[in-house]
Amino acid sequence: MLHFNMNPIVIVVGCILLFSCGEEQNALENEIINSDQLIEDTALQYFVAQTGSDVTGDGTLSLPWQSISHAVGSVSTSQENVTLNLRGGTHQLANTLSIHDWPGVAQNLRLVIRSYDGEVAVLDGGLIADFGAMISIRNSHYITISGLELTNLIGNKSGIHVTGNSSNIKISDNEVYGMHWTTDEAAASAPAPEDNLNPIVIVGDSADAMREISVTNNEVYDVTTGYSEAIKVTGNIDGFLVEGNEVYDVSNIGIVAAGNYAWVGLDDMNLNQARNGIIRNNEVYRCVSPVAASAGIYVDGARDINVIDNYSHDNTVGFSVGSEQPGAASTIVLSGNVSADNSQAGVVIGTISPDSMVEGIRLVGNEIRGNYTSPVWGGAPIVVNKSKNITIQENDIRSISQYMVTVNAASDGLSLNRNSYESSVASADQAVFSWLGITNQNYTGFESYRSETGQDSFSTFSHAGDSIFATLMKTVKNIFK
Repeated sequence: MLHFNMNPIVIVVGCILLFSCGEEQNALENEIINSDQLIEDTALQYFVAQTGSDVTGDGTLSLPWQSISHAVGSVSTSQENVTLNLRGGTHQLANTLSIHDWPGVAQNLRLVIRSYDGEVAVLDGGLIADFGAMISIRNSHYITISGLELTNLIGNKSGIHVTGNSSNIKISDNEVYGMHWTTDEAAASAPAPEDNLNPIVIVGDSADAMREISVTNNEVYDVTTGYSEAIKVTGNIDGFLVEGNEVYDVSNIGIVAAGNYAWVGLDDMNLNQARNGIIRNNEVYRCVSPVAASAGIYVDGARDINVIDNYSHDNTVGFSVGSEQPGAASTIVLSGNVSADNSQAGVVIGTISPDSMVEGIRLVGNEIRGNYTSPVWGGAPIVVNKSKNITIQENDIRSISQYMVTVNAASDGLSLNRNSYESSVASADQAVFSWLGITNQNYTGFESYRSETGQDSFSTFSHAGDSIFATLMKTVKNIFK
């Protein structure tokens, strides 16, 4: 499981970020979002219905096939732009729906599996064997899974599992729910590392990178994941988009982009990082592990990631950037996000692993408020662990305690400025900035902290009880300082 260890004093989690990847990433994003409509209009349409027949059916609307597996096996990979329309109702999967080695290319040879217009196809995974998946996509290209409901999956299994060198994979507008590695409540409260249920998991386990992967506008909820996450992107993946998803009521991390895990099976560990990705406009809440400080959104050992305009609330931790395995998380920017009302930190950046590093992180222009609803000593909205070249600027940081920022370990090149701090319980003279990891000092008082550390020289501090006039005068004073 991707998780963060904590003890009562030292808070250990990771943070999240945002990185601008330039023209190539913009082109990827446009391709992911805008390429489907023309293809769909000219696609060969086939149909699957509960009332159909795999013996007498021909896949037409009047004579549909009955099973999705039969339908996939019946269409030729040489046919252009195939759409399998699943009629409404529950489709019991007798075994894994395997889409392997589909050789799709741009503008043709695409395969779309979707609910028929105006209907909802429900895929039931109750018969899937342990360690299996409801839908398995491997070494395939230009595949879209859209508008389906996936449910009733129990055990160490996966909902949608994408592997190999697959590319141009789109998982969109699905509802994924009712999945649990166990239904035993006592067992679920104490999962072991081998207990894993993956609703949506993308694993680049080939020496050839996955490219143009998108997971968009899905709803994932009511899942007991054990040591896994609701949406996972890991391994050799170069170019991905996770956008517009709603993820909630998960027993661990909501969304993760990861790297450096040996279990992925890559001989060249330099390829083993999800990279050049965007995590944007997702809402993630009530993602709470019984055994670890789970984040709503987590970047763990990945690189070159944009984390933009997400809303992460009522989790254990809002956003985290860390590196649990040997290696590094690097060049991540977190911008325009809201981290609110999480039981522990709003944002955590850094690692406690002796063989890993977190570097080149920008936390800029975020709203971080109301976190540490379960207070502990040193419970600040922002926590920094071992790291390099971290920039924290222009954030709106509102604490419900006197603690504002906690630095637990050495952080070379740490820079804070132009932030707006506020405490609902403490005045500027009572605010605490814990610099134990750098100077072995706790600084009480905003001015003392600034003069001793040289940080936040153009930042402001206000107490929720200050008058508007007093706050304005403090702001003017800081501008002309």
